Amino acid sequence: MKTVPVGLHAAVIPQADLRRGLKAASSAGFSAYEPEAARLSGYSRERLNGDNALRESLNLSWGPLNELQVFAPEPRYNSTLDLAVELDITALTLIPGSGSVSFDEAVEELRGLRENAGARGLSLYFEMLCFRDRPFHTVEQSLQLVEATGIKLVVDTFHFIASGAEPENIAKIPKEMIGVVHISDALTRGRSVSQIVDEDRVLPGEGVLDLVTTMEALRRTGYHGLMSVEVFHPKYAKEEPESVARQAYLRTEKLLKQSGWIHRSEDD
Repeated sequence: MKTVPVGLHAAVIPQADLRRGLKAASSAGFSAYEPEAARLSGYSRERLNGDNALRESLNLSWGPLNELQVFAPEPRYNSTLDLAVELDITALTLIPGSGSVSFDEAVEELRGLRENAGARGLSLYFEMLCFRDRPFHTVEQSLQLVEATGIKLVVDTFHFIASGAEPENIAKIPKEMIGVVHISDALTRGRSVSQIVDEDRVLPGEGVLDLVTTMEALRRTGYHGLMSVEVFHPKYAKEEPESVARQAYLRTEKLLKQSGWIHRSEDD
């Protein structure tokens, strides 16, 4: 997939530590890897440096470090920002904690965090969560927030589709406001799309979401940055991470061909 960088999110293979995850992503064909901060909190500096050296030897890029919760009672900003710096990661994703926060309060917090991160050479990407107990759970609200704070947006196919976002509205998002795209399908199991949860997220083509239309809309924005596969269904943890990574790559490649991101070959 040479026309757009494609990464593997560590959540897809939770049974793999960072070293094995990097190797699985590389062998599957991915060009980037998105690590999870919570799973690296116990790593020594020596281990982090060794895994970072492995990443470089595999010619993998880092995706953003996932994830830093904002609007929380006791945010742990500095330790997560420092972890990103230690690994030479240049961006972090932010997710809203549950509970209420006013727009002005959110803007003040994110502007302060952006200044803190910027002093370390880090960029911030805000991820809209479609769940009703999270603030800014619509595309319109999250766009207003990132525009007011000067950070970028994580466009997650699961959250955008489950929130009811229309393709026409997705296509109008300025490409400069998109930091990364997260790709996942989902199972509904007899429920409405608005009722699905993270554990329903599966690889592209294994669920019922209209990913092709959503990805076509994203293509019209002109964005050409990182696409990263991110799923949470527990079934993947029961398989070998190398096998899951390979499935993820092949299914994502097929989706990107179907939605016009990469051209089909005569053999497809």
